[in-house]
Amino acid sequence: MTLPDRAHARSLAMPGRPWRALALALSALALLGFTSCNGDGPGAQLPRALSCQEVSEGAPGPTLVCQSRSGEVDVRIPWQGEDLKAWEWSLGDYGDLPEQQGFRPISDSPVILLSITRSGTYDPLRTFDPPISVSVNYGSREFAAANPTVGEGELGLGVWDPSNERWVVVGRAVFHEGFWLADPVAGHGLELVTDAINALPRYQMSGDPGGGEATGRIGVSLPTLPLAWGAVPYDTQRMLKDFDGPCEYAVLNDVPAVECVSEEVGVTVRVPYQEYGTVEPRVIALPWNRAETFIPTAVGDQYDVGAGVVELERSLMNFLVVDAADPARVIFDFDPPMEFEVEYAPEDKDPDREPVLRLTYWDEYAERFVVLGEGLTSACIDPSGRPNPGCTWGDPVAAEPTSDPLFNGRFFRGDDAATGGGVAKFTYHRWGDRMVMVAR
Repeated sequence: MTLPDRAHARSLAMPGRPWRALALALSALALLGFTSCNGDGPGAQLPRALSCQEVSEGAPGPTLVCQSRSGEVDVRIPWQGEDLKAWEWSLGDYGDLPEQQGFRPISDSPVILLSITRSGTYDPLRTFDPPISVSVNYGSREFAAANPTVGEGELGLGVWDPSNERWVVVGRAVFHEGFWLADPVAGHGLELVTDAINALPRYQMSGDPGGGEATGRIGVSLPTLPLAWGAVPYDTQRMLKDFDGPCEYAVLNDVPAVECVSEEVGVTVRVPYQEYGTVEPRVIALPWNRAETFIPTAVGDQYDVGAGVVELERSLMNFLVVDAADPARVIFDFDPPMEFEVEYAPEDKDPDREPVLRLTYWDEYAERFVVLGEGLTSACIDPSGRPNPGCTWGDPVAAEPTSDPLFNGRFFRGDDAATGGGVAKFTYHRWGDRMVMVAR
């Protein structure tokens, strides 16, 4: 009896457990190794090699850029110090995928059953440095089945783990105003890694209701990756805080601009017209990221009061800026820069709670907190313990100071009633899909 026949017989002997049967067959194949590298060995259970091109990127060996037979999956494998192969296995035993742990498969079988092995064997490589990237296409059918809209549902990419008979969600996303808001999940033997060299996130999505793709960057993998699209329930953490109304025309430093105000959140944004006044900006509010996405970030603490680690304290708003005439075009660089006003509360400036107040944003590409400005919470407090009215304090870090003379080049200004609250006012020249937040 051939090895594929033994795998088939085992699956017949274990009704309802094809996942474990295939896992055992793959393990047996890994032990045997192989001598034919073209994926055309005997038996329907043997895989086919993905079509790959070698690309030189300055490493000692080539990067493999591969695509599945269907064209639905792309795999990019940076040089790992040895020759590798990417394989596509038969999906014959992967029908009738179960719904589990909030992940409802949209199709009866995965998009692909993928493995990456050392060249000359079926021995899977599970650790990747630099991380590999796996991109999976979705279509209008997957979008409609998941209904990934605010308050409704989300589209998730999952991997079936046959050894533990469970879904591992790679990432999930919601679609709003023409843009995806995506978050990584993974775990359970599948580790997603930020591509720090190229400033690429662990998980991202692009496209529209008609089609697009998700890309996960994998540092540690399961032996095989049965990748499938699934509908995921909407996460209540994805709060949407919008501006109070349409943005109004304004003038900022003698330049035409739009002014967007959210009194609920306490955020005002003024965005000048760009490219010498020829590009009118449009500001779009987006849902919040899931709290699990934020990674504590080490920063230089100029006040020498602690470890200098930024963690999320309070989310405020998420938005991006597009060209009003071409809403698919996101504006990342601003000349003239944007101007922000962000209110802080008395409890934010309480020295008994924390010695430093920071205003930050989450850079969704580098996946780290960036400090816009910070200051000692003990500043501007008189000997009686009361805050001084209208006192300016703190300094810009990544941001630039405002030209408003009331701020004297500082980052924060206390309110005139001396209640302990106030406002941060500053300018900034870069933006994307980014969360503004108070952090410690």
